[in-house]
Amino acid sequence: MKRSAFPELAEVQAVKRQEKHIENAAPATLMRPVSPPTIARKASKPGPRLSAVEAGELTVDDHFALFSSKLLEASRTVLPGTSRISHAAWCELYQHNLNPQGRHFVIHQHDHPVAGTHYDLRLQCNGTSSISFAIMYGLPGDPNSRRLSRNATETRVHNLWNHLIETASHSTGSMLIWDTGEYSILPYRESKQAPKSSSEESDHSGPINSQHGLSESQKLHDAFQQGRIRIRLHGTRLPHNYTVSLRLSKDDYRSEQPGPPWWQRKKLSPGPARRETQQTSSSESESDPSTSSSAPFTVLNKDQLTSFRRTASPSLKNHHTTAGHISPSDHSSTSRKRPTKPTFLHTNHPSEPNSVNKVSNITGAHSENENENKDEDEDELETTRLTNTYPGGATNTISSIHQRRWFLTLDRHNSGFVHQLNKATGHKRWVRRWSVDDDTRDGFERFHVLGREVERSVVTGRLARDILRDEGVEGFVPRGGWRGVVE
Repeated sequence: MKRSAFPELAEVQAVKRQEKHIENAAPATLMRPVSPPTIARKASKPGPRLSAVEAGELTVDDHFALFSSKLLEASRTVLPGTSRISHAAWCELYQHNLNPQGRHFVIHQHDHPVAGTHYDLRLQCNGTSSISFAIMYGLPGDPNSRRLSRNATETRVHNLWNHLIETASHSTGSMLIWDTGEYSILPYRESKQAPKSSSEESDHSGPINSQHGLSESQKLHDAFQQGRIRIRLHGTRLPHNYTVSLRLSKDDYRSEQPGPPWWQRKKLSPGPARRETQQTSSSESESDPSTSSSAPFTVLNKDQLTSFRRTASPSLKNHHTTAGHISPSDHSSTSRKRPTKPTFLHTNHPSEPNSVNKVSNITGAHSENENENKDEDEDELETTRLTNTYPGGATNTISSIHQRRWFLTLDRHNSGFVHQLNKATGHKRWVRRWSVDDDTRDGFERFHVLGREVERSVVTGRLARDILRDEGVEGFVPRGGWRGVVE
């Protein structure tokens, strides 16, 4: 057999003949006896974004069903040495407290892009709502720490279903459930003095008051009005008998909600009526120093404050006239009238000569609708500010005031510690107390809150970055500079 002078060329030609044969061959589907029918598969529709539900952009009928199913799907494997609550126990815990006497609590780790990492303590105050405190470095866990106290700032009254949230977005960052459970209110020592910021006062003020027959939410209401709260948190992560004290700052006894931020204030036209109002208000402020603009509020005694006497927030229907004692004549934002809809003067066909007038009116109607939507959003923000509640069913029955500052301290005595002298060093330290009843030690081993890179959810076992990834948030840049309290 004669060999080809170019064997490589022969191989290439053979490959081309094989490819041409494959192209001319009948499709494999026609070689079957009967071609199977095409099955139309429905594309799985993604559920509502949890961040949109949390922000109020989407409305759902059953928050519990939505969040419980989403968090069950996102649960990770339980790692050794981590605190976890089973999904069934978590659901039962929440549903058990869906009543006016409920005492549910949650601690959220919130990694906000602007405010940074902080921890929100939310305490159920009625059947649908919870008060909230923002704590910068989380709860204290070392009885001998040099930084035992924390600033706890009142925020908005949240809906109770917010206790179920784990979500993330570019605008709000990530949020995970750091701990959850039920709370108990312990009595506080009666005192006529204003709250102090020292930790010793909380350690030695023993349980004197008795509140038998009251639910824990009612005890919370009474303690909140007094500006002194001793609360024991029965959580999943927190140790047994963990107790903290909250005291309202003596410089922050405020009775009214703060004014709107500068970007929400209305720019009023300097007309004659406006100038007359400015002159009248300026003359009144000169005659009465307590109403001058240099002082944002007047510091009053506790007995003079309406917030400590109110038992419920004003109705949303007449919040302009009752909430914070504001009448329509006090603020132009509340007395603002919405513009009326434009009247269509021309009804001719667009092909007629005067059709441009109708088109301009249609454009004006579109812009008018945008203005109305903007007015509705502004009214909702104003309602939120005046009532200090988020929309969706929350009610401020406890008279929470936005941005009031409290002091939070570990109650070492009620947490199971005693002050003991170390004879070797001559210094006193807080040590775990021996229990005479069962010959065991009270108290707990110290712990530290270490932030978004370390702390995991007690419900799903996720880190903050896991929640960002699960929610499809890419390129999120967290705020730096946060450091946990370890000294």
